[in-house]
Amino acid sequence: MASNSETGHSVNVANFKLVLDTVKSFGPNYNPTNPKLLVLALTAKYAIASAAQATINNAEQQAKDPIAQRETLFAPLGKLITKSLNYFKSCGPLATTFNNAKSIANKVRAVSKPKASTPPPATNGTTPPPANKNISTSQASYIMRADALDNYIKLLKAQTIYMPNEADISIAALEAIYTNIKAANDNIGTIILPVANARIARNEALYHPEDGLLKAAELIKVYVKGIYGATSPKTKLVTTIKFRDVQ
Repeated sequence: MASNSETGHSVNVANFKLVLDTVKSFGPNYNPTNPKLLVLALTAKYAIASAAQATINNAEQQAKDPIAQRETLFAPLGKLITKSLNYFKSCGPLATTFNNAKSIANKVRAVSKPKASTPPPATNGTTPPPANKNISTSQASYIMRADALDNYIKLLKAQTIYMPNEADISIAALEAIYTNIKAANDNIGTIILPVANARIARNEALYHPEDGLLKAAELIKVYVKGIYGATSPKTKLVTTIKFRDVQ
Protein backbone atom coordinates (compact mmCIF):
# COMPACT_ATOMS: atom_id res chain seq x y z
CA MET A 1 0.00 0.00 0.00
CA ALA A 2 1.32 3.44 -0.90
CA SER A 3 2.08 5.83 1.93
CA ASN A 4 -0.18 8.81 2.52
CA SER A 5 2.55 11.15 1.28
CA GLU A 6 3.08 9.22 -1.95
CA THR A 7 -0.67 9.10 -2.50
CA GLY A 8 -0.73 12.84 -1.85
CA HIS A 9 1.78 13.50 -4.63
CA SER A 10 -0.35 11.57 -7.11
CA VAL A 11 -3.45 13.47 -6.00
CA ASN A 12 -1.63 16.76 -6.58
CA VAL A 13 -0.73 15.72 -10.11
CA ALA A 14 -4.26 14.53 -10.85
CA ASN A 15 -5.78 17.70 -9.41
CA PHE A 16 -3.51 19.86 -11.52
CA LYS A 17 -4.80 18.06 -14.58
CA LEU A 18 -8.32 18.91 -13.40
CA VAL A 19 -7.36 22.57 -13.06
CA LEU A 20 -5.81 22.49 -16.54
CA ASP A 21 -8.92 20.94 -18.06
CA THR A 22 -11.08 23.50 -16.27
CA VAL A 23 -9.23 26.55 -17.57
CA LYS A 24 -9.23 25.03 -21.04
CA SER A 25 -13.01 24.92 -20.82
CA PHE A 26 -13.08 28.69 -20.29
CA GLY A 27 -11.96 29.12 -23.90
CA PRO A 28 -10.70 32.56 -24.98
CA ASN A 29 -11.73 34.10 -21.63
CA TYR A 30 -8.71 32.43 -20.12
CA ASN A 31 -5.99 34.63 -21.56
CA PRO A 32 -3.25 35.40 -18.99
CA THR A 33 -0.28 37.59 -19.83
CA ASN A 34 2.01 35.56 -17.59
CA PRO A 35 3.57 33.07 -20.03
CA LYS A 36 3.84 30.47 -17.26
CA LEU A 37 0.04 30.36 -17.02
CA LEU A 38 -0.66 29.83 -20.70
CA VAL A 39 -2.40 26.55 -21.50
CA LEU A 40 0.56 25.37 -23.56
CA ALA A 41 2.99 26.00 -20.69
CA LEU A 42 0.66 24.38 -18.17
CA THR A 43 0.26 21.34 -20.39
CA ALA A 44 4.02 20.94 -20.60
CA LYS A 45 4.34 21.38 -16.83
CA TYR A 46 1.71 18.72 -16.21
CA ALA A 47 3.44 16.31 -18.60
CA ILE A 48 6.77 16.73 -16.78
CA ALA A 49 5.19 16.25 -13.35
CA SER A 50 3.13 13.28 -14.47
CA ALA A 51 6.20 11.60 -15.97
CA ALA A 52 8.22 12.31 -12.81
CA GLN A 53 5.55 10.70 -10.64
CA ALA A 54 5.37 7.68 -12.95
CA THR A 55 9.16 7.34 -12.78
CA ILE A 56 9.24 7.26 -8.99
CA ASN A 57 6.35 4.81 -8.88
CA ASN A 58 8.25 2.50 -11.21
CA ALA A 59 11.53 2.92 -9.31
CA GLU A 60 9.84 2.08 -6.02
CA GLN A 61 8.27 -1.02 -7.48
CA GLN A 62 11.64 -2.13 -8.83
CA ALA A 63 13.20 -1.61 -5.38
CA LYS A 64 10.63 -3.54 -3.37
CA ASP A 65 11.88 -7.08 -3.96
CA PRO A 66 15.60 -6.43 -3.28
CA ILE A 67 14.74 -4.42 -0.16
CA ALA A 68 12.42 -7.18 1.07
CA GLN A 69 15.10 -9.79 0.40
CA ARG A 70 17.61 -7.85 2.48
CA GLU A 71 15.10 -7.52 5.30
CA THR A 72 14.64 -11.29 5.17
CA LEU A 73 18.38 -11.79 5.56
CA PHE A 74 18.52 -9.51 8.60
CA ALA A 75 15.30 -10.75 10.23
CA PRO A 76 16.73 -13.82 12.07
CA LEU A 77 19.88 -12.03 13.28
CA GLY A 78 18.45 -10.90 16.61
CA LYS A 79 17.52 -14.35 17.91
CA LEU A 80 20.55 -15.99 16.34
CA ILE A 81 23.04 -13.58 17.93
CA THR A 82 21.27 -13.91 21.28
CA LYS A 83 21.62 -17.69 21.03
CA SER A 84 25.29 -17.34 20.10
CA LEU A 85 25.94 -14.91 22.94
CA ASN A 86 24.29 -17.17 25.50
CA TYR A 87 26.37 -20.10 24.30
CA PHE A 88 29.52 -17.99 24.54
CA LYS A 89 28.64 -16.98 28.11
CA SER A 90 28.19 -20.65 29.01
CA CYS A 91 31.78 -21.28 27.95
CA GLY A 92 33.07 -19.11 30.81
CA PRO A 93 34.89 -16.28 28.99
CA LEU A 94 36.58 -13.45 30.84
CA ALA A 95 34.04 -10.89 32.02
CA THR A 96 35.66 -8.13 29.99
CA THR A 97 35.64 -10.28 26.87
CA PHE A 98 32.01 -11.24 27.31
CA ASN A 99 30.96 -7.63 27.97
CA ASN A 100 32.73 -6.59 24.80
CA ALA A 101 30.97 -9.36 22.87
CA LYS A 102 27.62 -8.32 24.34
CA SER A 103 28.20 -4.69 23.39
CA ILE A 104 28.96 -5.67 19.80
CA ALA A 105 26.05 -8.11 19.75
CA ASN A 106 23.68 -5.34 20.79
CA LYS A 107 24.73 -3.39 17.72
CA VAL A 108 24.03 -6.41 15.52
CA ARG A 109 20.64 -6.84 17.19
CA ALA A 110 19.98 -3.08 16.88
CA VAL A 111 19.52 -2.75 20.64
CA SER A 112 19.77 0.98 21.28
CA LYS A 113 20.50 2.99 24.36
CA PRO A 114 17.59 5.09 25.67
CA LYS A 115 17.25 8.23 23.60
CA ALA A 116 18.02 11.56 25.18
CA SER A 117 15.09 13.85 25.67
CA THR A 118 14.21 15.91 22.62
CA PRO A 119 15.53 19.47 22.90
CA PRO A 120 12.94 22.23 22.87
CA PRO A 121 12.19 23.89 19.53
CA ALA A 122 14.15 26.95 18.54
CA THR A 123 12.75 30.17 19.94
CA ASN A 124 14.18 32.46 17.28
CA GLY A 125 11.42 31.73 14.80
CA THR A 126 13.49 29.32 12.74
CA THR A 127 12.55 25.77 11.93
CA PRO A 128 15.07 23.07 12.88
CA PRO A 129 16.54 21.24 9.87
CA PRO A 130 14.64 18.09 8.91
CA ALA A 131 15.96 14.66 9.86
CA ASN A 132 17.61 12.45 7.28
CA LYS A 133 15.26 10.74 4.89
CA ASN A 134 14.06 7.36 6.11
CA ILE A 135 15.73 5.56 3.24
CA SER A 136 19.16 7.01 4.13
CA THR A 137 18.73 6.33 7.83
CA SER A 138 17.64 2.76 7.16
CA GLN A 139 20.60 2.14 4.85
CA ALA A 140 23.03 3.42 7.48
CA SER A 141 21.44 1.12 10.07
CA TYR A 142 21.85 -1.96 7.88
CA ILE A 143 25.48 -1.11 7.17
CA MET A 144 26.29 -0.58 10.85
CA ARG A 145 24.62 -3.86 11.82
CA ALA A 146 26.60 -5.72 9.17
CA ASP A 147 29.85 -4.14 10.36
CA ALA A 148 28.99 -5.09 13.93
CA LEU A 149 28.37 -8.68 12.86
CA ASP A 150 31.79 -8.78 11.21
CA ASN A 151 33.38 -7.51 14.44
CA TYR A 152 31.39 -9.99 16.51
CA ILE A 153 32.58 -12.90 14.37
CA LYS A 154 36.19 -11.74 14.60
CA LEU A 155 35.93 -11.56 18.37
CA LEU A 156 34.53 -15.10 18.56
CA LYS A 157 37.18 -16.47 16.19
CA ALA A 158 39.83 -15.24 18.61
CA GLN A 159 38.27 -17.27 21.43
CA THR A 160 39.30 -20.92 21.36
CA ILE A 161 36.47 -21.77 23.76
CA TYR A 162 33.84 -20.84 21.16
CA MET A 163 33.21 -24.22 19.53
CA PRO A 164 29.43 -24.81 19.54
CA ASN A 165 27.88 -28.12 18.52
CA GLU A 166 24.92 -26.15 17.13
CA ALA A 167 25.60 -25.62 13.44
CA ASP A 168 23.52 -22.46 13.12
CA ILE A 169 25.76 -20.48 15.49
CA SER A 170 29.07 -21.88 14.32
CA ILE A 171 31.70 -19.50 13.03
CA ALA A 172 31.20 -20.85 9.52
CA ALA A 173 27.43 -20.26 9.66
CA LEU A 174 27.84 -16.73 10.99
CA GLU A 175 30.43 -15.96 8.32
CA ALA A 176 28.07 -17.21 5.61
CA ILE A 177 25.33 -14.92 6.92
CA TYR A 178 27.73 -11.98 6.98
CA THR A 179 28.80 -12.65 3.40
CA ASN A 180 25.19 -12.62 2.25
CA ILE A 181 24.15 -9.46 4.08
CA LYS A 182 27.30 -7.59 3.02
CA ALA A 183 26.53 -8.47 -0.60
CA ALA A 184 22.96 -7.26 -0.11
CA ASN A 185 24.21 -3.99 1.38
CA ASP A 186 26.76 -3.50 -1.38
CA ASN A 187 24.12 -4.01 -4.08
CA ILE A 188 21.36 -1.94 -2.52
CA GLY A 189 22.81 1.35 -3.73
CA THR A 190 21.91 0.50 -7.30
CA ILE A 191 18.35 -0.09 -6.06
CA ILE A 192 17.71 2.89 -3.79
CA LEU A 193 19.57 5.59 -5.74
CA PRO A 194 17.11 5.57 -8.66
CA VAL A 195 14.32 6.02 -6.10
CA ALA A 196 16.12 8.91 -4.41
CA ASN A 197 16.91 10.63 -7.70
CA ALA A 198 13.37 10.12 -8.96
CA ARG A 199 12.02 11.64 -5.75
CA ILE A 200 14.22 14.70 -6.18
CA ALA A 201 12.98 15.18 -9.75
CA ARG A 202 9.35 14.69 -8.72
CA ASN A 203 9.61 17.14 -5.83
CA GLU A 204 11.25 19.70 -8.11
CA ALA A 205 8.43 19.36 -10.62
CA LEU A 206 5.68 19.65 -8.02
CA TYR A 207 7.07 21.84 -5.26
CA HIS A 208 9.67 24.20 -6.68
CA PRO A 209 8.79 27.56 -5.08
CA GLU A 210 8.76 29.42 -8.38
CA ASP A 211 8.14 26.85 -11.13
CA GLY A 212 6.47 23.94 -9.41
CA LEU A 213 3.01 22.56 -10.07
CA LEU A 214 1.58 23.89 -6.80
CA LYS A 215 2.87 27.40 -7.46
CA ALA A 216 1.30 27.37 -10.92
CA ALA A 217 -2.01 26.20 -9.44
CA GLU A 218 -1.89 29.03 -6.90
CA LEU A 219 -1.33 31.65 -9.61
CA ILE A 220 -4.06 30.16 -11.81
CA LYS A 221 -6.56 30.52 -8.98
CA VAL A 222 -5.57 34.14 -8.45
CA TYR A 223 -5.90 34.91 -12.15
CA VAL A 224 -9.29 33.22 -12.47
CA LYS A 225 -10.56 35.21 -9.47
CA GLY A 226 -9.45 38.32 -11.30
CA ILE A 227 -11.42 37.34 -14.40
CA TYR A 228 -14.69 36.20 -12.87
CA GLY A 229 -14.65 37.48 -9.29
CA ALA A 230 -14.12 35.55 -6.07
CA THR A 231 -17.72 34.34 -5.73
CA SER A 232 -18.26 33.31 -9.34
CA PRO A 233 -19.29 29.68 -9.93
CA LYS A 234 -16.53 29.44 -12.54
CA THR A 235 -13.96 30.65 -10.04
CA LYS A 236 -15.14 28.05 -7.56
CA LEU A 237 -14.59 25.34 -10.17
CA VAL A 238 -10.88 26.10 -9.81
CA THR A 239 -10.52 27.29 -6.21
CA THR A 240 -12.23 24.24 -4.73
CA ILE A 241 -9.55 21.95 -6.20
CA LYS A 242 -7.15 21.33 -3.34
CA PHE A 243 -3.40 20.84 -3.26
CA ARG A 244 -1.09 19.88 -0.40
CA ASP A 245 2.65 20.18 -0.05
CA VAL A 246 3.50 16.65 1.10
CA GLN A 247 7.27 16.65 0.57
